[in-house]
Amino acid sequence: MSIASELGKRIRYYRKQRRLSQEELAELCDFHPTYIGQLERGEKNATLESVSKLSRGLGMSLDELLKDIDTLDSSDENIALEVYHTLIKQPKNEQEKIASIVDCNDDCFFAPKSMIKAVQDYCSNTNQQVPETVGEISAVVYNSLAYCYGETVKEIEAITGNTYDTIYVVGGGANAGYLNELTAKYTGKKVSAGPTEATAIGNIAVQMLQDGVFADLPAARTCIGTSFDIKYYE
Repeated sequence: MSIASELGKRIRYYRKQRRLSQEELAELCDFHPTYIGQLERGEKNATLESVSKLSRGLGMSLDELLKDIDTLDSSDENIALEVYHTLIKQPKNEQEKIASIVDCNDDCFFAPKSMIKAVQDYCSNTNQQVPETVGEISAVVYNSLAYCYGETVKEIEAITGNTYDTIYVVGGGANAGYLNELTAKYTGKKVSAGPTEATAIGNIAVQMLQDGVFADLPAARTCIGTSFDIKYYE
């Protein structure tokens, strides 16, 4: 069984045990109502922050919700799900002991049979320390993503001739607090995270612009910025 499916089964089991509807649990966790259903069906890969909110909404600890979930066969899973348990247990200074960095844009990461093995092989082929534990693998992945963001920002600034003081993260990635912290660290810029339901909000904003509810795009952006919780990382 995949990790996403197992996590979904657990969410459904504990939700029903507490006699909560999907909508009620979503409200407790500050999620869109459809998000709980997607998680329960294994259609969404939840972020660490989302799982943390779920555990609080269900009135249980993270360890209870994720007990032994990292021992499942997960060779074809999104790596974010594979590292939950270790990220919860390990303090950040332990997560970041390994210095290896992979090129996230390398073709070997496009569609590997096993993402973990691809990360390990890349490190081996580039004479870097090979991550072995789930914690080491998670550190390499998250730090590599943040490093990649930093390099991309430099390229954009070089091409445009402009400098940017803030990186805006919207959609599900806004819930990845640890990654957003690392992004601020590697880019040296402020990170604005949120709103998470960016697609739906953007759709509504376009319709409101067309109907004249907003005078222009800056007015729509201002409204969105004051209507939803935005987290900042520096």
